[in-house]
Amino acid sequence: MDKKEKNILWLSEIGIDDVGIVGGKNGSLGEMYNNLVPKGVNTLDGFALTTNFYWSYLKANGLDKTLTDIFKTLDPKSVKSIVETGKKCRAEVKNSNFPENLEKELYASYAKLAEKYGTDPDV
Repeated sequence: MDKKEKNILWLSEIGIDDVGIVGGKNGSLGEMYNNLVPKGVNTLDGFALTTNFYWSYLKANGLDKTLTDIFKTLDPKSVKSIVETGKKCRAEVKNSNFPENLEKELYASYAKLAEKYGTDPDV
């Protein structure tokens, strides 16, 4: 499966060229992990949620359309409009649910990370 189609990628699978699907911080962490671990530097492992995960979450909750409609009312020159738009968007996201398939995949990845470190790792 192509990286762009995955919901979760481990640091060993990503690098700076993957910023578009995992963000800048995760791309940098992957780059660090892949360049330092082979040299014996103790670097913590982890995983990143991809843009595919994000869009799957939004679409499963109808948020792709809802947020688009909310942003249509945004006046970027008005601080009040920006504040109100942000509140509306956060409320919609807060009231949404994780689709079962994404939740299972996320928990499975967390369990794998916990198994590796023997505790409940901070994420």
